[in-house]
Amino acid sequence: MLRSFLQLWFVAEFLSFRGISSAKITRINTASFEHLVAHVILNSTSENTTVSTNGWILNGLPVTNAHIEYERASAGEATRKHEYSTWPMWDIDYIIKLKYYFRVSGGLHEGEGYILEHASYGNKSIVFQENETRCESLKTNQVSYFPSGRQEAVFGIWLGTGGAFYYEYALNYSVVDVTSGRVVYTNVWDEDLNATFDPTSAFHTGEYTALLPMTLPSGGPYRIVLHGHGCSDDFYVGQMRAVAFHTMRGLYHQRCGISLDEEYTNSSRCSCHNQVRVTDAEPPGHIQESSCPIGCSNYRQVKNISGGYHDAGDFDRRQSHTLIPMGLLALYGAFPENFSDNVYNIPESGNGIPDLLDEALWGVRLYEHLQEHDGGIRAGTEATRHPEYGAVNAATDDLEYRTYRRDFHNTACGAGMFAQASRLVRQFRPALADALLERAERAWGWLDVYEGEDARAAQTMYAALELYETTGNTTYHEAFVEAALTVFAIGRPVLRWPQEYRPWHMNIPNLVGGMYNTPYFFTALISTRTVNATVRNVMETRLVSMASGVVASVAGEVYPHGPVPTIAWGSLTSQGRVAEPVLFAYRLTEDASLLACVGRLADYALGLNPLGRSFITGLGHMPPTNPLHLDSYYTEARGLGSVPGITIYGPDSDPSGRAPGVYTWTAHFPGYDSLAPQRRFVDGWTLVEANEFTTWETMAPNAVMHGFLDIFQLEFDDVPRTTASTTHASLMTASSNTDSTSNSPVTTMTTGSPLRDNGDLDRAESSKNSAKDGVIIGVSVASCIVVAILVIILLLTRRRRRHNKRNQVRDAYGVIFWIKNSVCGIQSCFDLRMFAKNDFFCYWWLLKVFFPRCAFPKRKSSNENFVEISHPRKVSFIEDPLWDCCTHKYSSL
Repeated sequence: MLRSFLQLWFVAEFLSFRGISSAKITRINTASFEHLVAHVILNSTSENTTVSTNGWILNGLPVTNAHIEYERASAGEATRKHEYSTWPMWDIDYIIKLKYYFRVSGGLHEGEGYILEHASYGNKSIVFQENETRCESLKTNQVSYFPSGRQEAVFGIWLGTGGAFYYEYALNYSVVDVTSGRVVYTNVWDEDLNATFDPTSAFHTGEYTALLPMTLPSGGPYRIVLHGHGCSDDFYVGQMRAVAFHTMRGLYHQRCGISLDEEYTNSSRCSCHNQVRVTDAEPPGHIQESSCPIGCSNYRQVKNISGGYHDAGDFDRRQSHTLIPMGLLALYGAFPENFSDNVYNIPESGNGIPDLLDEALWGVRLYEHLQEHDGGIRAGTEATRHPEYGAVNAATDDLEYRTYRRDFHNTACGAGMFAQASRLVRQFRPALADALLERAERAWGWLDVYEGEDARAAQTMYAALELYETTGNTTYHEAFVEAALTVFAIGRPVLRWPQEYRPWHMNIPNLVGGMYNTPYFFTALISTRTVNATVRNVMETRLVSMASGVVASVAGEVYPHGPVPTIAWGSLTSQGRVAEPVLFAYRLTEDASLLACVGRLADYALGLNPLGRSFITGLGHMPPTNPLHLDSYYTEARGLGSVPGITIYGPDSDPSGRAPGVYTWTAHFPGYDSLAPQRRFVDGWTLVEANEFTTWETMAPNAVMHGFLDIFQLEFDDVPRTTASTTHASLMTASSNTDSTSNSPVTTMTTGSPLRDNGDLDRAESSKNSAKDGVIIGVSVASCIVVAILVIILLLTRRRRRHNKRNQVRDAYGVIFWIKNSVCGIQSCFDLRMFAKNDFFCYWWLLKVFFPRCAFPKRKSSNENFVEISHPRKVSFIEDPLWDCCTHKYSSL
């Protein structure tokens, strides 16, 4: 009888964990006063899944005029034995997301019910209530608007294969305070739609758009009610502290060389990449060299290292990463009195140093480790290839990472960073300031004798400027002026591309080639020392002119993305790069229009875009659910959703034909190439150009932008600003449910919170579920506890099976962690990928315990001494089977 019970339980759990379910209608929204939208989800690994608009019944009558949008998105599961560039189609789990658009004859009527039925998808009904029913055509910032006195929403109808829908009527809308039900703003839109529709534009939205202005005080949650059409998601005004907290902590989650402990985050993991082999490889590609460089007797061949950030979904640290600490230091240097300690809940919080400066110092730390005895700084670290998606996270990555050669760009920028950090931290840590200044002067000594062809004036200008500001040594001022005259073409020829001031054109070749952004020279504009007046005036004129151009561009855009040249690799989501000259110009002019422009730029990635979705993990009602991020693979499997604070690339107008992404975008219907450029996006890690990110392109610039908005929202606040924890508590009071397409929670349409930090603000909030899902999880947890007890009994009473020492340790270890996860309410087999790199080994272990007489193939392992568990981390049974590496921080190295 016990065996029968266990067999039934095993089958039920296996099916539920693997997500084997029929297609179903998940929700019904509106697109306009006469259009309903039905969302259908189905799982498929087939390359030839077909759908049609036939077979639908609305209120008992066949539907004959439906439109459709088909999207095949990669789910979290995939084979974990291959490079993603070579994965065949059948190795990846896909989720088919369908939207069916139905025109309702006579339009929608308040209080009337609508029932949709389909033989394959079941049925679902709604009662239309304009203040409760979500209208997908109404786009807002889904989290928090900046309280600049004016906020904006956009109404634009897209009907899939029906394309853009043109309407000729006024739009009456109100803004309601959700808590009190009080109407706080009303307006009517009645303008020409043709003025906003340009199919030839490289930034075409695919919609006839109406810009709906609002004037709202700080507070919320608010909801826009578009009379006759439906309502928006809930949002706030003036809660920039929570947004800044979230995006700044995104950098913390990408830290390299440190463990992410449960004290600070739910997305915990062990320490990573603490050692690197020293080579003189040429940057920036993968490093195949493994030999010690010439004169290596002066080096340790393998050295300890920490600091800096993982580049993206993978873990390299390249030349472009200099932009991260440079941006953070520049923001703090511009507004030092506005930042304080104990704000971002990072390990350094409470040490007396403002958290923003602490985060900048973590970025600087990498260059301390990469600096050699002669002052030169190596160009970064990289492995022989990319790590495998789904096989490892940062803590279990077993690739050997190696260094590049010493490099002019890193050495010059490192000298500037060391000097700037020394000056800013001196009032808090004089000894650290002295050490950093010594490193800066040593790096300058290396630059002084360097004769390589890659030397550029922009990097020299930055290093000399910061050294002069820190020391007052006029030798550095002379070097700064000489470099600045060249960089800004003052009485000298204009430099060739890429040696230009282009904050949003940055890539590695451009950066190393001499392109520069505002932090390279901004210290000169706020210096307390004597700076060459001609140089200073030209710099200020250039900065203010650049900022004015951004303001003018944003003023003419319905969706505020800024004057970016193309739609590719994060250009539409990294508004922090566009906002950079504007926010620094505000430090000089205090022009309120500049502040409002930065606030509006922040709206795009938080939901005010044609797709009506957030592009930052954990933020908004419709955030990314499956980014190309190796650590997120494991947090998603643990039911925590993606690691929070990641700004993904977003729309990409011209994706590559490389597998597996080509399987995703070529399956889209209507055809991907026929979509308006700003609509070309699929949520799923296989479409790399849309779902990866970089810490230096998308994350750090946006963190700087949100940090700026946080400290200056008081310019417009009507109510006192709360702390991050208080803000989080107010935002997280509403209920949320689980999106059927992902393990991560998504806020509900009518009452959900726009902020989803996976518990990272006060760690009191985890994924909530609907009543039905709650029952399922409760039963699953209870079954896990029961089975854990049965397993213990079996292990204690069985005598027929001979156990060697390793089997005993393995079984005991598995039981301990199974109980731990059961108590935490985590579905054990889905979360606990014990001893393996694939889901099925958990079930194999169960069967081996419960059915020992059955014959099972022996699992092959590349290393018999190690197994993987759910953190995931590696444990040696020979050395210490119960040793927890997460109790040891990097500071012990």
